[in-house]
Amino acid sequence: DLAGDIVMHARIKVEGKRTAKPQRKFSLGGLMARVPQSYESPNWMSITTGTTDRPGRVESKITLAGSSKPREVAAKGGWMEFVLGRVGRVCAALYREEGGEWKLADRWPSEFPEVMQWGLTAYTDWDSYADLKKNPDKGNAKQIRGLPDLRMTVDFVRFLRPELPDYADPLNTASVPDDVLIKVLTPADA
Repeated sequence: DLAGDIVMHARIKVEGKRTAKPQRKFSLGGLMARVPQSYESPNWMSITTGTTDRPGRVESKITLAGSSKPREVAAKGGWMEFVLGRVGRVCAALYREEGGEWKLADRWPSEFPEVMQWGLTAYTDWDSYADLKKNPDKGNAKQIRGLPDLRMTVDFVRFLRPELPDYADPLNTASVPDDVLIKVLTPADA
């Protein structure tokens, strides 16, 4: 659990068990920050990579009161760096493919409480849940053998404190354009 403005920066690689990309649908790994004890009505944000409906994706997602709004872009795979952060009134998800430039995956209004749980997330093989997909109580309580196909390797995870001038409004792209937000949320040496 961490309070206030936070940047979580990590370098990860997501693969299938025997292939460069997971073959099972919704096999993703990356970073997540969630509201503690929000099981009845989940509230969280994440940035992950792997396979959604299609392999080779980066997915940024915010979930408020159990309703998710994902956004996907194509990705090469291999090693990636992710940033998930909160600064002032905004939360953001960033990614960088190996040797590439930082890109903003998404930015959202910060509707989260002061304290959140920050960490890694990985999940796989949504297809094996069949009818349990419609009943989260049963789905979360029943162990499914399924056909998992995800291997996530983590090189590092770092936590930093971002700094933004008091006059800047990170929700206003005219006040804080994407390139400025990226500079604020990425480590100086990254």
